[in-house]
Amino acid sequence: MPTLRDLPPVGALTARSPDLAAAWQLTDRALRLRAPRAPGQSLAAMNRWTRERFGPWLRRKTDATRAAADALARLAGAGGEPAVVAAALVGLLHEDLGGAVGRVAPPAVIADDIRVFDAFMDALEAQAQSLLERARDAYERCARAQGPAGTTGDAYRGACTTRLEVVNGALAEMVERAQARDRAVAAAPPRARTETAEPAPAGAGVLGVLRAEPAR
Repeated sequence: MPTLRDLPPVGALTARSPDLAAAWQLTDRALRLRAPRAPGQSLAAMNRWTRERFGPWLRRKTDATRAAADALARLAGAGGEPAVVAAALVGLLHEDLGGAVGRVAPPAVIADDIRVFDAFMDALEAQAQSLLERARDAYERCARAQGPAGTTGDAYRGACTTRLEVVNGALAEMVERAQARDRAVAAAPPRARTETAEPAPAGAGVLGVLRAEPAR
């Protein structure tokens, strides 16, 4: 889980840029909203957790992320060191949210049916992948920004290169997991669908919440 401690200190830069200071605080507020842990048991428990905990958290998290991203977008157009820091913070916001979505544990009851498990994970990881790709794009903008050496912007370019490697690694691992599940599905014998192996109805479970509340 990335935090602001993964980036260099901004020092006097926020004192010279009140807009950056405000965006930094909004980013910190969004990053502090940590996801609740999934129960990982029955579909009923998962749906209750989604309705009572995950759904409300995702709405708060998405709202906070959007507020920070909007403030950072205004800085990106200004250029200079604040724009480099802003790109890094946008990357951090999306890396954090993508990781939180990708770590949602599926209910244990579906693990016995590889096809249902594969469908659940494909839908979940598609959401996480989209967010991580946005993080990758932001880190690339930061890492490729031009500027003098020995400055805050220079330190951020180095930090963004490091975060970019982390995100690219996470995306590659996601692809490998999907390919492994596809092989398992192809090798699995036909199996009659059972009541316990049914995925949650559309809109009732965690995937429905993610479709209804896409993070931007």
